[in-house]
Amino acid sequence: MSSVLSILVIVWVIYMIVKKHYPQAVLLFAGVILLAWAVFVNGTMVLSAKASSGSNVLDIFETIQVLMSERIAGLGLMIMSIAGFAKYMDYSDDIYSGVQSVV
Repeated sequence: MSSVLSILVIVWVIYMIVKKHYPQAVLLFAGVILLAWAVFVNGTMVLSAKASSGSNVLDIFETIQVLMSERIAGLGLMIMSIAGFAKYMDYSDDIYSGVQSVV
């Protein structure tokens, strides 16, 4: 039964992306559906007993919050580093020297 739901969610995601819906929201919603299915039907715990809030519904959103905060913080730091490097290269007019050193 879990395989059937997974296939249905994947087909729904493909359909929504082809229809030009916002892909980040579609993928987030699909992930929440699959996570909720794993928790309620299969009885899978998403958090350890120590980190759990005691409610399976709240644990789903806590898991999403933890994953998002870790990944978004790392992504933001990477974007700021790249933007800072690009601005420095623009300021020093040294854009082509970096390319020539790689080639």
